[in-house]
Amino acid sequence: MNINKNTGDIEINENFHLNKNTSTEEIKNIESLESFGKINEFDTYSMQNIQFISLKTRVNLRFKNGILCIIEIIWTDGITNRLGYNSSHSDMINEKKYLSKLISKSLGQSAETSTKYEDFFSFSWGYIIIKADQKSSLCSTMIIYGKNTNI
Repeated sequence: MNINKNTGDIEINENFHLNKNTSTEEIKNIESLESFGKINEFDTYSMQNIQFISLKTRVNLRFKNGILCIIEIIWTDGITNRLGYNSSHSDMINEKKYLSKLISKSLGQSAETSTKYEDFFSFSWGYIIIKADQKSSLCSTMIIYGKNTNI
C-alpha cells in the first residue's frame, strides 16, 4: 500500500487503487471485504491483513453518499492494538511517533503540525492525520478526502 501525496491516490496492491472519487460500487466485489453497514452518516467497510509501509494493518473505508471520504489505517500488530486498554500512555505516544516517522519518510516531508497526540499533514486533496486516541486505545493513520469532511 502506497500514498501518492500529490493526488491522494492509494495503491492497496497493483490491482486495486483508491482515491477521492472511489465509489461503493467499485469496492463491493473485493475479496475479504467486510461491511459494517451505516455508522453515523457513513457506510463503512473493512479489510484485514493489508501491508501498509511494511506494517500489518486493518483498513477501514468510510463512504458518504456512495463516495469515499475517509480511509482509516490501524496497525494491527503494533503494541497499542495488541495490548488494547492495557497499553500505557507512553506506548501510545511512542507508536504515534513511529507511525508519523514512517509516513513522513514515505511522503518525503514532515508533518505540518505535531502535538503529543496528533501529527497533521495537509494537501490540496485533503489531510493525513496520525493520531493516538486514548479513549479508544488505538493509534491510527487517517486519510481524509476533502477539506470540509466532518468526521
